[in-house]
Amino acid sequence: MRVVLITGAHGTIGKILCSRLKGYKILAHDYKGRLQISGDFSTDQGVEQCVNQVLSHTNDLYAIIHTVGEYYEGSLKATDEVIWRALFQNNVMSAVKLSKLLSPKVFIAFGVEGLLLGARINPAYVSVKCALMSFIKSLALTGTYANMISPSSVEGSEFMRPGINVKSNEISDLVDTLLKDTSIIGQIIDIPPRIS
Repeated sequence: MRVVLITGAHGTIGKILCSRLKGYKILAHDYKGRLQISGDFSTDQGVEQCVNQVLSHTNDLYAIIHTVGEYYEGSLKATDEVIWRALFQNNVMSAVKLSKLLSPKVFIAFGVEGLLLGARINPAYVSVKCALMSFIKSLALTGTYANMISPSSVEGSEFMRPGINVKSNEISDLVDTLLKDTSIIGQIIDIPPRIS
């Protein structure tokens, strides 16, 4: 059975995937140690802790589904350098380190809708997700089946907004497709699809 690491498994998207993905051995990560794999991604040491625990379960990890990523709202003026660095470490550097140390065949990351439009209420968060998007596209060029899913507001999330909310089955069905269909590579997939 293929082994899949789901980071941020205690969050909304992580919980959806842990409960709905079938046919895989799931290693569920939570930074507070509430699940079988732990490691605080705000530090390199925390990422390494996660890696060591994964390697105690398998030396042939099939996929990483990277849902972890600290969220922050604040204007450009209100967001200081400490917050920028923390967001970059948690969202981007953790992904870089996991991919290097675990070498999965598939890497699926989560972004946010409207990545290329900029943002007023959460510019730092959107900026680091843009960096993560670029990393995913670069990782795909190395032969890893890397893709990013950028959902709008997710049903059940504490950050739900009025309007369109992505349903749990839409997320899990798309992830399942990306785990199985390795002809899809280097894509940034919006849900719902953006109308151009």
